[in-house]
Amino acid sequence: MAANNPTLLAIREAINIFGSRDDNRYLVISLGTGAEGDHHDFVNLGSPIDWILDLKRGIPPLVSLLFETSADMVDTYTSIFLGGGQNSRHQFLRIQDYTLNPKQLKMDKATEDNFNNLINIAKQLLEKPVSFPSSWIGLEPTTTNRDALGRFANDLSKIRGDAAKKLSRR
Repeated sequence: MAANNPTLLAIREAINIFGSRDDNRYLVISLGTGAEGDHHDFVNLGSPIDWILDLKRGIPPLVSLLFETSADMVDTYTSIFLGGGQNSRHQFLRIQDYTLNPKQLKMDKATEDNFNNLINIAKQLLEKPVSFPSSWIGLEPTTTNRDALGRFANDLSKIRGDAAKKLSRR
């Protein structure tokens, strides 16, 4: 379950390719695949069997809980790797939609209607506030995903410009 989210594996691969960066200038954008809107409504499950077999939500509650906690831990580990707190807020952005219904979570439905539905979900997601883990590490809850992505693009452009200046001085 720990490697279910590829963010940490991507960071490890970047370190293998580029080496450990003393200036810690990695920018990480983590795009989630979505989650059900009622993902924390597990209080009314009557028995252990309901945790495993209750399919009314689309995904059994125990599986959903394991995926959610794994994703939350990856986000926490990523922010710690990036220095935690104030520094990591400018280096890590998690984009996740926690308001989807079970029909919208189906990833193997390759129809034109579903594709158009995914485009609409993405457009709406751009205008939503950043996801919880990014808010937790310092982005204002009123910052939209669109604004945060714009800031990341500006930061990436600055990093590239700084790298080009260093190369030209050699």
